[in-house]
Amino acid sequence: MPRTHFLQMHKLWQSNKIIKTIIKDFHLRSLPPFKPRHLKVPLDLGKIITIIGPRRAGKTYYLFQLIESLEKTGIKREQIL
Repeated sequence: MPRTHFLQMHKLWQSNKIIKTIIKDFHLRSLPPFKPRHLKVPLDLGKIITIIGPRRAGKTYYLFQLIESLEKTGIKREQIL
């Protein structure tokens, strides 16, 4: 990778433009189809919850399920990070 490209990317990361773009894209994109999981995670603890597990176990799709359930309760996607 040329040094100039690296410096340009570094400047974008520092300015948060890439991060803001990724978050904006997430807010606009519809959730992918997923198979409902039976795991229950308490969301009212006021703490950060960590989902851990082996690769390809469905952690990301479980988070999509949580996002959908939060949206059904009236929480806007823009409030979810």
